[in-house]
Amino acid sequence: MKTNQGYSKEFRAYLVAVVLASAVTRPTALADCSLTSTGKTPLNDLGTGHYLGQMGGLYPDGTSARPSVHHAGGLLLAAQIQPVNSAGNPDPVNGRIVLISVGMSNTTQEFATRGPGAFKPRADADPSKNPRLVIVDCALGGHAAEQWEDPANEVWTMCDQRLANAGVSPQQVQAVWFKLAERTSDVPDRSFPAHALFHQQRLGNVVRLLKAEYPNVRIAFMSSRTRSYENNPFSLNPEPFAYEENFSVKWLIESQINGTGNLNFDSASGPVVAPLLVWGP
Repeated sequence: MKTNQGYSKEFRAYLVAVVLASAVTRPTALADCSLTSTGKTPLNDLGTGHYLGQMGGLYPDGTSARPSVHHAGGLLLAAQIQPVNSAGNPDPVNGRIVLISVGMSNTTQEFATRGPGAFKPRADADPSKNPRLVIVDCALGGHAAEQWEDPANEVWTMCDQRLANAGVSPQQVQAVWFKLAERTSDVPDRSFPAHALFHQQRLGNVVRLLKAEYPNVRIAFMSSRTRSYENNPFSLNPEPFAYEENFSVKWLIESQINGTGNLNFDSASGPVVAPLLVWGP
């Protein structure tokens, strides 16, 4: 998880040679910033407490620490990340390791496009960054979970084009930062937990598509919206809708941990259909 000083040692260990700079979440240009407090408790602070009958914590049983088996699996996958050529074969001299972003406007802004304080320009300027690492922003403003769930949507073509522009291939993508939300107008039932379960299902479809599009992707660092700055029920993603989507990410990761939901990442347990899912920044 992110702290005021940056990212935890545990999180940074996953990217091994990458020192991640903290990304500041800001409202979009059209947001109503008069909503200064939602009164909601972040999941990691909620812990074993409950919100509308649902336990908090980032991981099962109200904890915000990754279960040991899941954590160990992540470290094994991280150790497999290495420079590869455009066909995905190991190439320690000329190969590349590609980290991409997947998501919406908030995602692209925090990852790359909101000035020099965004993650990508700071990471690219960091002298400790692995020289074989290429960071590519594939997030696209105006494209929410519904668009990313569609394998024929332009987001996938756009991402491949951005990879090509960066001189890398889909086979070199090995890690992803993933942050998506729903437009309330795209959700058939806005009550909780119905809409959060709907979003969880969509996120699962997207992470399986990620593995299909980028066969060497190993780890997906999941985030949810930090917050919305408005509570107008007719806006794109207002409160408490935005807060409640935190549970979608939590439940998706828990599903993988519990071996349900067709999210297997471990070849020893059967066909690999998804990257390892963990909470990221």
